[in-house]
Amino acid sequence: MPDPRERTPAYLSYRLMLFSLAAVQTVSAATTHLLFDLYSYPPSASLIPELRDEVLEVLKEDGGNWTMRGLNKMVKLDSAIRESMRLSCFGTRGCTRRVAKEGGITLSNGLWVPNGTTLTTPQWSIHHDEDVYPQANEFIPFRFYDMAQAQESARKSMVTTSPEFLAFGHGKHAW
Repeated sequence: MPDPRERTPAYLSYRLMLFSLAAVQTVSAATTHLLFDLYSYPPSASLIPELRDEVLEVLKEDGGNWTMRGLNKMVKLDSAIRESMRLSCFGTRGCTRRVAKEGGITLSNGLWVPNGTTLTTPQWSIHHDEDVYPQANEFIPFRFYDMAQAQESARKSMVTTSPEFLAFGHGKHAW
């Protein structure tokens, strides 16, 4: 049973403020990184108008309204945001988990990990791996758009996680 003090208005307010601060801070940082990445990209003089045209075209189709359907049609903008999040990620590690099972766990390779151990994924290393992302240290705004076109597969949106894209973590609860 949780501690009853955790259900007090003061404690709940504190938790809500903490989550709100984290959300505002990460969105602000991601937006700042995106602007830096877009405007430091050598042919930004043509990139910015191309992204603007895509947004204006979709808005025109949707009567000037921002909709989820419209956002899903902004595939080049989505790719640029996803690429910025890959290249300019917030941290070096992600998907932090603590072993909670009494007696620990044994991984598929036979390694035993004791209870209380913290495990993480090397997010920065994966996002900058040349085998996963050729020219990994370069901002290539349409990388994800081009990958989807080349594979003729369903495009993965900015919020789609995978073992290779960990900006939002990954696991059984990921979208």
